[in-house]
Amino acid sequence: MSRKKLQRKERRESEHHQRRIRWGCTNRDVKWMHLGRHPILLSVGGFVMDQEDESSISGSFGRNQVLYPLHAEFQALLSAMGNSLRMGHESMHFESDSLQIVKLIEEEEFWPALASELDEFFHLRSFFTLFSLSFIYRDFNSRADLLAKGARAKGYEFSHVNTLVPPGLAQTNPLEPA
Repeated sequence: MSRKKLQRKERRESEHHQRRIRWGCTNRDVKWMHLGRHPILLSVGGFVMDQEDESSISGSFGRNQVLYPLHAEFQALLSAMGNSLRMGHESMHFESDSLQIVKLIEEEEFWPALASELDEFFHLRSFFTLFSLSFIYRDFNSRADLLAKGARAKGYEFSHVNTLVPPGLAQTNPLEPA
């Protein structure tokens, strides 16, 4: 068995033991806005953390001036990682609907344009006792998607995390696991 296949198998086995908290994350939208005469790319994102006691923590954010949509994807993941560490959760399984981000991290590919995001990712990841990241189809990430769409409507820079689930997010997709 190749080294990469063995690592993936070990990662899948360890994921089973760390799913006590599930964070559906990095479902974001990117939108062009105008600041005076200059267009800027606004990155927005939303996340939902399902906890063992059936409660949820949700959050959303908006940030100005990301270079490309892939930077926005990374910003959403970094935001989710930082929030989970601030809440004391060091054993996490993250899910992203960005297959490109998941593959880039899994294959440890270096992209010079993402050097600062990758540095921050590896720095934050070093604080987790268990960490895994997997791809989730957008259809199964509807609660985070709704938060991202709400963040996009604000149109300015902000960040918010709340233990109360916003109305309409309790279980919006019947196919999404409870």
